[in-house]
Amino acid sequence: MHQHAWLLQFSHLLAIKSLKTGGSEEETPAVIFKAKASDITTNGAVLTITHDGTKDDTFYGFCYDDTATGTDDAIAKKVAELKASGKKLSDIVFKGTSYKHTLNNLEPEKTYKYVAFGLKADGAVYGTPAAVTFTTEKEPEVTKATYEDWLGTWTITGNNGVANKVVIESNVTGQSYFISGLQSFSDKINCNYNEDGSLSIITTDLEDYTDDTYGPIDVWFLGNYLNSDGNTYSITGNYTICYGVMSDKDNATFTGNSITLSDNVTVEVIGLECIGLILEGEYAGYVLTYLNESPSLPAQMTRTAAAAVKSTMAAPRMPAGKVTANAVAAK
Repeated sequence: MHQHAWLLQFSHLLAIKSLKTGGSEEETPAVIFKAKASDITTNGAVLTITHDGTKDDTFYGFCYDDTATGTDDAIAKKVAELKASGKKLSDIVFKGTSYKHTLNNLEPEKTYKYVAFGLKADGAVYGTPAAVTFTTEKEPEVTKATYEDWLGTWTITGNNGVANKVVIESNVTGQSYFISGLQSFSDKINCNYNEDGSLSIITTDLEDYTDDTYGPIDVWFLGNYLNSDGNTYSITGNYTICYGVMSDKDNATFTGNSITLSDNVTVEVIGLECIGLILEGEYAGYVLTYLNESPSLPAQMTRTAAAAVKSTMAAPRMPAGKVTANAVAAK
């Protein structure tokens, strides 16, 4: 079996007399190491290493999945690898009588062995090593949400605390939906049902209307992002704003999509927003933002009892700023 080793940099490694790796018998303390595995997950674990020596004793630890290899053989192989690597052992061993190490990037449902042993800076192994075997947990089975699972009335709450009651209804059966109630508007926003059971909210071109102050307005539902200047900008163009994934039939999490802008900068969608693009006059090309707040992303969505959704749009604010080069063009 191929052996995979993970860096487990521990400073106290036991000295074993049976391993002829250097050091005299007088130089090998009779230190006894212990290792305990806890907080085992599908891809990680926490190892606690202790020994009965002094705080000046140094040790090293490593993990491997070829559990048929004995502890002594594994240590000998590891010491040889460390010496061949040219690494300065004094930089990778640790001091102390107790140490915790977190393992990551393990595979689910797999058995691993972790070994801690006394190791000196000159490569001498000493003491009685510790070995612990553990098996990572099985990945939880994820039930794919059906098209019908998404239909109904929900409450979506952003990490900014803003909550909207929304209704998801069928558009093209098995393929797409409309969602209304976002930002407390009755406007129907386009959504797709994806092969993996997720739901994605899509940029939507809504109706045109004429504002008493600014004239013809083209209304869009978009995502937005936080720019390096600290300001929030709408991401214009047709794209997926965010994805919703169900954890069960009554709960889902929405996360923002990554969008590459026209200048090849990739940004993360952090919110959902309805904007109005002014088409004519002094403010042509400017956008209007609206008073109603919208949930920010990531957001949690829970199924709720049916309720009426507001159908009125809040009064527009003054123009928020010029539309950028990658903005939605006026119709």
